[in-house]
Order: sequence, then structure tokens, then C-alpha cells
Amino acid sequence: MSESTGASGWGKRGPAIAGRQVEFEVQAFFDKHWVTENAFEHEKDAIACAKSLFSDDKVEEVRVVRYRSMIGGGLNLKKEIFTEKRPPKAKKTITLSSKITETRVCTTIEEFVGLDSRIVMNRVLREFLDHLMITPTELLHNYSYQKKLDSMGLISGAVAQLAQAQSGAGHGEIRARIDEIYKLVNQAMYKAQETMSERKRIPVLVEKEFALLCRRIDAI
Repeated sequence: MSESTGASGWGKRGPAIAGRQVEFEVQAFFDKHWVTENAFEHEKDAIACAKSLFSDDKVEEVRVVRYRSMIGGGLNLKKEIFTEKRPPKAKKTITLSSKITETRVCTTIEEFVGLDSRIVMNRVLREFLDHLMITPTELLHNYSYQKKLDSMGLISGAVAQLAQAQSGAGHGEIRARIDEIYKLVNQAMYKAQETMSERKRIPVLVEKEFALLCRRIDAI
């Protein structure tokens, strides 16, 4: 489409150039890709359209691109003349999903990883478990998951709440309860770490080397 020159023969920023075509393309970014939404002859119409698109929260960024070309070829210029972009969304902080009110005291590692304990973990660590798409059982057997949980401060937060609830139910001072609970936590993490080390030592099955694999297994 041709750029309007007006009665004086001048364009928007200077003398009109015969045979020059100008188009303003409106593009929007959403769902991880750019989409051309519309094209206009006039810059102000294109910018107005871009701003209108940006009012939709699903649109992450808009831009107006000016294309200049000459009839018959020889000139093809592209320039971004307007852009608007949303600031990056802050990552949601993962926290304990509910307050711990459990007063039952675990005295062995078997009780600590048992069904009743896993039910409590499932409720209290719901956000973390959903984020990694794992179960409490997987958490208890995977040292990498446990380290991530600890780095977020969720273990210390859960231990403090649990100790307070147990102390309030008459099971001793909070500090003493924290120490006892951490003994069980450390046992669970140590077992998971040992399992990880054992997996690294498991021989890899290689085609046509089954006899060698058997000898390696016997050597473990």
C-alpha cells in the first residue's frame, strides 16, 4: 500500500518518494511464538491496535514493525518502531501447604517412614510434591529430592512445627523434640544417600557381555 503524501507532496517525515510502499505490521507474542495480528497503512492505527492487544493478559509482548519497499524491488527495509513487554512473572515460592498439628511421636525410623507419617507428609508438603510430581515415598527414597527440600527451608520449617505441636501435647521441651526429630530425618537422608551410591555401583548390562555382568555382580 502506498504511503499518503498529502496535497503538498510531502510524506510524514519528508518528501514522498514515488513508488515507495509502507506497511505497519502488528505482531503479538503468546504461547511461546509470534503471531502477525494485523497490518495498517498508518503508524498510529498500528500502535493503537498493538496497545489494544496488550490489554489481554495472555499476550506477553507486542510490537509494530514498519516495512518499506519500492515497487519493482531494489529496496526492502524493516524497522521495529513500537514495542511493549510485560515484566517477567515472579516465581511462586513453595511453602508448607498446611500447619502441622500431628502430635504422635515417632521413635524409630520405621515409624518415621511408615504410612501414617507419609500421610502427614503428603498433606504438609503438597506444594513441593506437586511441583516435582512425586509422592512422599519417592521423596523418602531419593536423596536429590531431599536436598532440594532442605535447600528451600521446608525441612527446618516442618521440624519446628512438628516439635511445637508435640511439645504442646506434653512430649517434652521444643528444643529436645527438634533434636529427636532431626535424628530421624538424618537417618532417612542417610539411607537415601546410601541407596544412591549403591545404584551408581550397579553394573550396566551390555550386549554380549552377560557372563561378565554376572561375574561383576558376584564381586559386589
